[in-house]
Amino acid sequence: MADLLYVGDIKVPIGTHEGKTIVIGADHRGYDYKNDIIDELSRRFYHIVDVGTYSPERCDYPEISDRIGRGG
Repeated sequence: MADLLYVGDIKVPIGTHEGKTIVIGADHRGYDYKNDIIDELSRRFYHIVDVGTYSPERCDYPEISDRIGRGG
């Protein structure tokens, strides 16, 4: 069973895949959660590719989701 990472009210299942790469992104509303998740996963030795957004300003999420789907 995977470990759970709690970010606010959100449960994020994580495994024991140290050294694996995770591509992550969020729109402006998920910006803070995304950064919390990145911090925690980085401490667990995951390699993170952050594809945006890089600020809490409004953004167009379809562009970010496209980058996630393409792997960065």
